[in-house]
Amino acid sequence: MKKHLSYIIFLLLLLNISVLSSDNPWEKSLYSKAGISGFTFLKITPTARIAGMGNTFSAVANDINAIFINPAGITEAGNYAVNVSKTKWLVNSDFYTAAASMFIGGFNYIGISLVGLVPEATPERSPLSSDPNGLTGRNISMYDYAIGLTYAAKISEQFSLGIKVNYVNETIMDLSASNILLDIGSLYYTNFETIRIAMNLRNFGSEAQYPDRILFQMPIVYSIGVAAEVYGQDIGSPMRVTLSGEATFENDFEQRYQVGTEIWIMNTIALRGGYKFNQGTKDPWNRFDYKGNQFSLGFGGKISVVGSEITVDFSYTKSARFFENPIRFSLGGRF
Repeated sequence: MKKHLSYIIFLLLLLNISVLSSDNPWEKSLYSKAGISGFTFLKITPTARIAGMGNTFSAVANDINAIFINPAGITEAGNYAVNVSKTKWLVNSDFYTAAASMFIGGFNYIGISLVGLVPEATPERSPLSSDPNGLTGRNISMYDYAIGLTYAAKISEQFSLGIKVNYVNETIMDLSASNILLDIGSLYYTNFETIRIAMNLRNFGSEAQYPDRILFQMPIVYSIGVAAEVYGQDIGSPMRVTLSGEATFENDFEQRYQVGTEIWIMNTIALRGGYKFNQGTKDPWNRFDYKGNQFSLGFGGKISVVGSEITVDFSYTKSARFFENPIRFSLGGRF
């Protein structure tokens, strides 16, 4: 088993080195590949806990929230876990997530997740309409959703692997596009203090298209994260402080970096904060250019009820200019 584990870690490190090399295609994506991907709703931060920590959750990954970021993390979620979340997203749209996981024996865990984006319906206009304002009397409706099935296993006491298969669909009026995507994640406890390292690849899949339209790529994201408790390493400590950092590489943007923290008081109340560097955007034609660094704040709590654990989380993200500031609410449980 140790020999096999060494091979797996070695392969993951090779992937890490290849992505970080100077010739990797993500490095220049700000200028050469901006706007090439579709299904971009998959890159919206899914839950309040993740957002509150500034998206630095890949290596924290110790509850059901991990199913959206690093599927290997559901091995830390307990026998049964659930979570639902709602985000008031941009331009009066609503973003929803739901997830559940369970321990199925041995070292194996399975999970199911749902992500949905519902933009506000807008009136349809046409130059052929007889209405003075061009209205046709119809509304433009659209929605996006992804349904994921996850399997994760503890390869050893220190190392977990997870894989998620996502069915993704986007519908605009009578046009629809869908695809099958793959997420792969790993979580490794180094046994040096509480340091753990995570690597994950999300939204990997072939190109897709709307009927009779051009092909578009998937919003592929590769992340490398590290986390550790810098104070109060024991879960029973009166105060426990976790620091985490993460580097993100995307095929439709340049590299991004995040740092975050989570403070648990009496293992009941949580305070969170995070900062995301280089979160702005720039189009290839230089029509607009702004580097929108973002900070986020969050808080939450958990209570024990008859051997179960109920969690409630909120987060606020200060976005770049021109954008609204998303507020998220999540409710979960561990049984």
